[in-house]
Amino acid sequence: MGKEVESNYYSYMDIYTDMRLKFKWKLPSQVLGMLPLIYVINDKKFDMELYEDVVDYIKKNTGFFSPIKSQQTYSIAALLISNYEDPKYKFDQLLVCIDKMKEYGFKKGPYLGISSFILLEEKDLDKRLENTSKIFKGMKENHKFLTSQDDYPLAIMLAKDLKDEEKVILDMEYYYASLAETKFKKGNELQLMSQLLTLSESDLRDSIVERCKEMYNIFKQNNIKVRRVLYPSIALLVLFNVDLEKEINTLKDLINRFKNEKHFKWNRDINIILSIILLLLNTIDKNKNDKTIETGLNTIIQNIIQAQQIAMIAAIGASTSFTGSSSN
Repeated sequence: MGKEVESNYYSYMDIYTDMRLKFKWKLPSQVLGMLPLIYVINDKKFDMELYEDVVDYIKKNTGFFSPIKSQQTYSIAALLISNYEDPKYKFDQLLVCIDKMKEYGFKKGPYLGISSFILLEEKDLDKRLENTSKIFKGMKENHKFLTSQDDYPLAIMLAKDLKDEEKVILDMEYYYASLAETKFKKGNELQLMSQLLTLSESDLRDSIVERCKEMYNIFKQNNIKVRRVLYPSIALLVLFNVDLEKEINTLKDLINRFKNEKHFKWNRDINIILSIILLLLNTIDKNKNDKTIETGLNTIIQNIIQAQQIAMIAAIGASTSFTGSSSN
């Protein structure tokens, strides 16, 4: 295992230990497992006093029927602190974004807060949300019973600088249909996977599908069961063009480390997701420091980094629904 990957692992465990001591009776283990990753992804030092202060601020400034409540409060606080110097001010702006989303017909629910976080740097909210409505409508037309509030975040991402919504919808449907013809099973997770792959803005769709199949086979060959909750993580591995054959031993080492941790040994799917994201961070850091990256590619990378956080929250949310709030 490389030094950077190992360093990220220990940073994660240090933050997790602090958070668990404080919040183990307030949050399910899946959510507790996700929060430290937000800090590690953004290379942000964890400050418990600041975190509790922002959590309290959010609670005091949201009503009983707010879409930001319960577990969402803790996720939003981590996202704001990790990405901004003035998280309280940004939270006030986030509330404005939430109201704006409601104006455009987006329904109140657990994904409204996370979705609004993506809009914080948008200068033309009306245009972005108008485009988002087009993308979401297209999703709904293709998958009426699958498309719901959990598709808001990726619809917003795909709507950024939108030039041709029909192409976006066609690409998304191509990935969904093509992957469903292989070993990937239809459902919400495959829809999220297809949305993430569409972020690549690549015309090499067949190649991307083949890479997904290769990733699937490598997991199977190494006795890692590919449950649906892992589909978004596989998409991220493909988007960052990770050489999984080369990195599989590092990934298995990470998975085993989590498995041997007292508070992680029963969360098999979460352990794999955590390990994949820690592996991806090394790739992200390399891309950030690559001076040859042009503005267009850099923008895509930044979108994918943000998508990684959202996909992580969505995937762990999905896993929570599968396994329930297991004991810490």
